[in-house]
Amino acid sequence: HKALNDESGLATYGFIQVAKAADQGAVKNLLLCDHLFRSVDLKERKKYADLVETVKTNGGAISVFSTDSETDKRLMQLTGVAAILSFALFN
Repeated sequence: HKALNDESGLATYGFIQVAKAADQGAVKNLLLCDHLFRSVDLKERKKYADLVETVKTNGGAISVFSTDSETDKRLMQLTGVAAILSFALFN
């Protein structure tokens, strides 16, 4: 939460923003709620599995938080997916 609240531009959240950062190789650490990564909706599960693979391919770390953990609950308040970035991205 500290990184997401920081104005440095080194964190982002929401699937679209995180996917853009991943495509640019900017994701240092992907933060993901377990239920998104293991969704029963095949399209959703594939979307997040592809995101994880992109981050791994670009050398980023993956943190998947267990359902109902305190971190999972807090991350779900921010869409369930966030990223700590290696460098700031500007639109």
